Amino acid sequence: MEPYIKNQFTFVGVPSKLRNEVLKRHIRIQGIPKDEQFEIEIKALWKLKIRELNYCAQELMNQKKWFRQKDSIH
Repeated sequence: MEPYIKNQFTFVGVPSKLRNEVLKRHIRIQGIPKDEQFEIEIKALWKLKIRELNYCAQELMNQKKWFRQKDSIH
């Protein structure tokens, strides 16, 4: 899979169904980060350069309607 994504990310190989289940369970237990912490956590996930964690960051961003604006992350 890494050659497919041009070696831009580490690909761990977690199936999307399992990744989504784990993320939903995490959100149910921990909740979505508060607004003041949200951007910090999204950037931290994104900087890890692990494709599955980038997908988790995208899913978390979808949970915050105000975060969908193109100028909402700096």
